[in-house]
Amino acid sequence: MKFETYAEDRLDKWRGAPSSAKKYRSSLRTHAYPRIGHLALREITREHVVDLVAEMENAQDEDGDPFYAGSTIAGVYVAIAAIFAEARNNQRIAESPCVRVNLPVVVSGAILIDPPMDQLTTFVNRFPADWRLPAWFQYGCGLRIGEALAVNANQFREGGTVYRVEEQVDPDGNVIPCKWRRKGQYRDVPVPEFVQERYQQHIALFPPDADGYVVPGRKHPRVVRNSYNEHFRKAVELAGLPEFMTSHYLRHRWAAVMLARGVDITHVSRWLGHQQIETTYRIYGHMVPRVATEARAAIQAAFAELPRTGEVSSVDDVLIPGAG
Repeated sequence: MKFETYAEDRLDKWRGAPSSAKKYRSSLRTHAYPRIGHLALREITREHVVDLVAEMENAQDEDGDPFYAGSTIAGVYVAIAAIFAEARNNQRIAESPCVRVNLPVVVSGAILIDPPMDQLTTFVNRFPADWRLPAWFQYGCGLRIGEALAVNANQFREGGTVYRVEEQVDPDGNVIPCKWRRKGQYRDVPVPEFVQERYQQHIALFPPDADGYVVPGRKHPRVVRNSYNEHFRKAVELAGLPEFMTSHYLRHRWAAVMLARGVDITHVSRWLGHQQIETTYRIYGHMVPRVATEARAAIQAAFAELPRTGEVSSVDDVLIPGAG
């Protein structure tokens, strides 16, 4: 089956968010189909994908500037990788050609994926049972991986609906203050119901230790990052998720959902723990383009609501005496 034919079929049956299917289809039709759409799925190799990325990176406009933004190129790659992940899951191919592909650095926006519920659950369940909770706290609360590994039973507030983020586990398994924070500084983040439920299920099986921590290490009291990342990479592979997915993408996904559902970016920035809101705007600002529209509507509504206490009959009525 040709790549274009298979991709269109899978997008018609997409189980994730409709917005993702729309975004993938647009990227594929504009950039991928003209280059590889006519090839059979099994004919496409890593070299084809590398060449496509390189061709887009090297394209220039008439002034010699890059024709495609790094985020555009990365978005095309995300769409291609998603289709091949589906093909691999459905045993159309043995392996995805989207491996070890160097992408341009993207500083203007996060690359996002939107796995369907069954794929997300499969991914999380591939972890050891006592290491599944951090992924839910990243996906559902936007925590950094070190913060999620440091989840502590003593940090819940307001009946479990708020979690106080005060510590993180560094790559070597040491508990330290959060990024950009000194000891004792914290931020409070909202905890959705599905994360509360999974937390309760977790501590029923794995009670907190004497200090309240709920994610145990192996040879050390806390989780060493390399060990966790090994399980993360394996879970990504077994769940058929794109190879480029890292734990930070779960945090990106949380931020994208917040902004897409209209949560103010200032609150999102605070919950993410960004030191400056400019960081949040640099990464996610492109996800809130409707702000300008809302601003125009707000001032228009305010203008329309001004009390009409008098009517201006001529230009003379609004001139300041002596102004000339």
